[in-house]
Amino acid sequence: MSKKDKRQMLVKRGDSTFDKILAHHSNPEDFPLTTTEQKQLDRWRKIFSLMMNHYNKIEIVNQLVKDGLSQSQAYSDIKTTEALFGNVMKANKDFERALFIADTKDFLRRCIQKQDRTNEAKARLLLGRYGDFDKDDDPKFNPAKLENPEIQFDLPPEYMAILKQMMQGGVQDFNKLDVINTEYEELEKEDESTE
Repeated sequence: MSKKDKRQMLVKRGDSTFDKILAHHSNPEDFPLTTTEQKQLDRWRKIFSLMMNHYNKIEIVNQLVKDGLSQSQAYSDIKTTEALFGNVMKANKDFERALFIADTKDFLRRCIQKQDRTNEAKARLLLGRYGDFDKDDDPKFNPAKLENPEIQFDLPPEYMAILKQMMQGGVQDFNKLDVINTEYEELEKEDESTE
């Protein structure tokens, strides 16, 4: 695939500003931005920088409103920034949890070495509570579906006799079964051209 074909796949006529900035973000040389799009990207980078400095959304909105942006546009820009760069707060929370768990494991190791059973129990309790061991990886997972339950059939005695006979000989003539004929009415096929 040539470079021109790749460019046409990423940016098409009528694409939104976000699509153009995303294409520029992946390959700046092939996708230059207009001055308006560059200002938009700079504003999104500023929002991301504020997020990295632990500003919450309300503080970021207040900062953008002071810069002359409307409140609704500020919230829209925050959402778009998270779509472009990712949610910093969620990643930060996951990082803090990972650090806490690592420190707790270190604390547990030291308690085991010192044979301090009281604090060892506390460390294990912390690991259990904050290590997400109590949560399933997939909430839709149902282990009961993997079990192999024993299936039992309850058949009338006459059918049970037929089943036993089939299992002995391997072949059964189902034409000899007592079958009840029912009345039915055969429908004629409708002509498809009338519809």
